[in-house]
Amino acid sequence: WFRSYHKNNNEIGYIDAKSGNVILTESRFDNSSYTGIFETRYSGTQQGTTEFYNNTYNLADYSRSAIIRTRNNRNNSNINNAIEITDANNYWSSAEYSSSNLDMGLDIHWTLQKIYDHLNLSYNKNSFDNAGFHINAYVKYADGNDDRDNAYWDRVDSVLLFGEGYSIVKPMASIDIVGHEFGHGITFFQIGWSNIGDQKALNEG
Repeated sequence: WFRSYHKNNNEIGYIDAKSGNVILTESRFDNSSYTGIFETRYSGTQQGTTEFYNNTYNLADYSRSAIIRTRNNRNNSNINNAIEITDANNYWSSAEYSSSNLDMGLDIHWTLQKIYDHLNLSYNKNSFDNAGFHINAYVKYADGNDDRDNAYWDRVDSVLLFGEGYSIVKPMASIDIVGHEFGHGITFFQIGWSNIGDQKALNEG
């Protein structure tokens, strides 16, 4: 029995263990990609790819060679506590999400898809590492004031972290912020710059 979440695979089935031949396949319907309408915080109304599973639409995207997921970290520093950001009808309105600052997730999810597509279509690059590394973003990261007023590339878990703002800034979800943190992922995988001295200065530039 095999199952794959590659963007081009929409079947499940049986493989003969001795010969390696595919014996039987059938279409899988456990999740499907859809186009959602996002009323983003900073970029107006946009369209973005979402996935339908667990009877709701989720800020996830399995349609590209690298999976893109955007989750709510609930002002916590442990990403294991994150939950899905969901919508019942795939029209993600500001009336539903702006009061909780979760509309920042719409900006980030949409921007990550645009960044991925630009690098893939213009330069034939596949995610940070050019090998399809999954793109995981966490919004409303951390409970400390300084962390909430910042955004990060996490070098340990290789994920993107975005604070919702506290005393200095608004939710950290604009295109330039997302692009900057994505850039850290590229230099981490493809150049190996450290986070000190001149290399840190170049990285931040």
